[in-house]
Amino acid sequence: MDVHETDAIDNVADTSADSPKVEHNLALQSLDALKQLAGKRRSYEDLSRFLKSRLGEVANYTLLLGAGCSVSSNVRSANALVEIWRREIFTRLCPGIEYLREEAIDFLTKKHGVWYNPAKEYSSLFEKNFDLPRQRRMFVEQEVSNKAPNLGYAYLTRLVENHFINTIFTTNFDDLLNEAFFRFSDTRPLVCAHDSAVSSIAVTSKRPKIIKLHGDYLFDDIKATVRETESLEENSRRKLIEFGREFGMIVVGYGGGDRSVMDVLQYLLRSEDYFKHGVYWCIRKGDPLSDDLLKLLWRDRVYFVEVDGFDELMAQLYHDLIGKDLPIDTSSITQKPQAIIDGFCENEYLQTSASAVITNDLERLRKQRDREELLTLFRTSKQNSRSEGGLDDSLSDAELATVLQVKELISAGEYGKARVRVKSELNIAKAARFREELNGLLIVIEEYSGDINSAVAVVDGMIQDDPNNVANVMRKISLTSSREDSLRLLDKAVEYFSEDFVVFNKRIDVNVEAYESTPEVERERLYNKISSDFLRSIELEPGPRNYSWSTMASFYGDKNPTFDEAKVRLDSLIEQTASFGKTSLPHMSFRQARIKIEESDSPTALEETFWKDIDGAIKRASKADHADMVWFGVEAAKDLWRLDTLARRVGEAERDTSLSSTPEFLRYKGDLQIKLHGDAVGAAKLFSEALAKSRRASRILELAKCYGFLSDSKAISALLEAHGNVLKPADRLRIEVEKYEAEKDYERCLAKVRELSDIIGRDYDQIIAETHLLLLLRRYSDVMAMAKKSLDNANWSKASHGPLIINYELAALRQNQGHNKQRLGELAEYHRSPEVRICAYYMLRNESRARSLMTEQIKRDRENGFRFGRWAIFSDDHGRSLFTGVLRTAGGD
Repeated sequence: MDVHETDAIDNVADTSADSPKVEHNLALQSLDALKQLAGKRRSYEDLSRFLKSRLGEVANYTLLLGAGCSVSSNVRSANALVEIWRREIFTRLCPGIEYLREEAIDFLTKKHGVWYNPAKEYSSLFEKNFDLPRQRRMFVEQEVSNKAPNLGYAYLTRLVENHFINTIFTTNFDDLLNEAFFRFSDTRPLVCAHDSAVSSIAVTSKRPKIIKLHGDYLFDDIKATVRETESLEENSRRKLIEFGREFGMIVVGYGGGDRSVMDVLQYLLRSEDYFKHGVYWCIRKGDPLSDDLLKLLWRDRVYFVEVDGFDELMAQLYHDLIGKDLPIDTSSITQKPQAIIDGFCENEYLQTSASAVITNDLERLRKQRDREELLTLFRTSKQNSRSEGGLDDSLSDAELATVLQVKELISAGEYGKARVRVKSELNIAKAARFREELNGLLIVIEEYSGDINSAVAVVDGMIQDDPNNVANVMRKISLTSSREDSLRLLDKAVEYFSEDFVVFNKRIDVNVEAYESTPEVERERLYNKISSDFLRSIELEPGPRNYSWSTMASFYGDKNPTFDEAKVRLDSLIEQTASFGKTSLPHMSFRQARIKIEESDSPTALEETFWKDIDGAIKRASKADHADMVWFGVEAAKDLWRLDTLARRVGEAERDTSLSSTPEFLRYKGDLQIKLHGDAVGAAKLFSEALAKSRRASRILELAKCYGFLSDSKAISALLEAHGNVLKPADRLRIEVEKYEAEKDYERCLAKVRELSDIIGRDYDQIIAETHLLLLLRRYSDVMAMAKKSLDNANWSKASHGPLIINYELAALRQNQGHNKQRLGELAEYHRSPEVRICAYYMLRNESRARSLMTEQIKRDRENGFRFGRWAIFSDDHGRSLFTGVLRTAGGD
């Protein structure tokens, strides 16, 4: 190469516009210009064909990538930064004047043309905002660090691995290309981020190469300002020329916005010795074209391809040239590929892509992710690895492959095939760890296919093989439907595993759940039993990791017989847990419970200190603890019903990029949407997004309930169709109950409630649900018979059975048998539940008090507006009229 070739490039800008054809087309708008250039239009298929027509494994083309390739990887585009900088600078120069885009450009052009060039807006604004190279480097570092390469880069690495591309030039400062090879490939390209390193690169080298024309954010000498992008460094320029002699070029994501590259290309295209395979410029549909690019497109051997975007182009090329396999290997179950899959599935750009290839690959990746999540869900409780001769805490590759294949069958709902495969493996499996995994999967198969007895039989076999494994006993208890059977097993477990705090905690959970529906005469005994188990659990495991601390805070905050007793006990526990640290979760839980029992409408001094401590803990928290503290603050605001605080904390989480895309955040935001604003549609959208990110039964049920509020039975059916295979039979029935209630098909709804009772037992909540449906069906005699039987057993306890008394009295009233005014009067005045009091007042004809209390509850929680509207007590004409009026009043604020 003649050394004068590179010197001549500096003068290209003055001569490249000599052609009358170029001057003519500079005046045309981009769209009109492309119409004029119709003969130069090429397609995706053309690019694939040209890339494929190589000799052996020698690529015909280099790739030039610009900033547009990074946008879907959440690197802000030049246009986005220009808008921010222009607004900031205009506001500084013209304080108090409203910012309008066109007026601002006009003002800067006329008044500050010394430094502002609208044709080079990015570079001139960047230089104005940051005086020194180090300042610019630090800004760029903040913009591009910790960004993850999107799916398009995964396709690109595969194209490089298969020798369709060997050299990539880029004007970008970010490290997405190198990171992509690290994440998605075993290939390690040679990366030249500094001009001094470029000269050593050989054109004939088979090792893939990345040449960063404007530098890397790790170096101070990045090129971003007008003066800096006027020309390339000598070595980079020479290398671009050298490669231009041997290869064609495909340009993606680059608008030709700086002379440094465009001048070289203009010069080289004057000679037929360069770009013999052509230059193919990929233009995003609808994007405006710069004057320099339009000039270039009129050159011989330059063509344009309209594309949807970088990711879409790479996807199509990969599909055409390599095949239909996914561009990343997801067969290994490790954190890295799982996190990568999550990133792709949650990426908003990819979710809205029009590319059929991307849509198909995303769906396959989602299925892969869901399978991995199912595996996590199905993994059985494990003992710690023993150092000698005991249980090994890992599976061989073959064993892991078997587990994955079984799990895939389960996720497809093919329980029969999964059962056959597991039993076949169990016949030959020797390793204790593998057998435990297989038995755990068999339990899941039987439970999810509805055969609880078979699941219990598997657990019994595991207990017989290893009677000292408490995890197997806990599995059996989790499969037991009735509280009585669970407690019988737990009592035996407590005797056998008397030194294991987990067993005591499980018994606490079962008894606490039953406490509200326990008759008053039995409550004191149960209260003392729960308290005794708390003491034993804490004695066995006194540290903060014992979750019974938080259960204890909730129980003593809500269930103490009197305020004074609750206050004394909670104050004592606050003092006891202070040694964990004032912002430890156990200590904060007791402080929260202590604040709650005050029932103050506005924050007390105690509460204000509580919130300050939470804020301090969030600021000081390590990365590992940060999310826990944030969500604790959100849950505390929800529990104390401080909606303004809840909204603020959810807003803060939304601004935290490490939290705002998590399913937990979406769930909290959806909860806020319906409770604070009564927006069930918005809540359903957020719950659906949370479910798409992480498929859990609780999220499916939550979304089904929201669709039920909207009476959208079709959406519930679709939800069941899409996710029913990961639900236990009981949860599937719960969703069917929502569906038929949304359709007001109360007969089918009742049938499903009874099916559910057959699985989980006819406990108090099931009796409430069944009698309520019978009220809607106007089968009042059946209501009274069922309710009376349960109420007689509870000695007609108003404290524990208030809702059932309401159903009984409503049935009597609707049958014109009269109702017990004294009983209803006591419920109206003294019951803890506002819902019970509303119904009691309504039946006593004290409608003004019922209206007032109902309005208050709907204003307090807008979700109540949906819940109350389903009540049988308002199912007649008068009730509907009253409820509609209340809803109007409550929604008027």
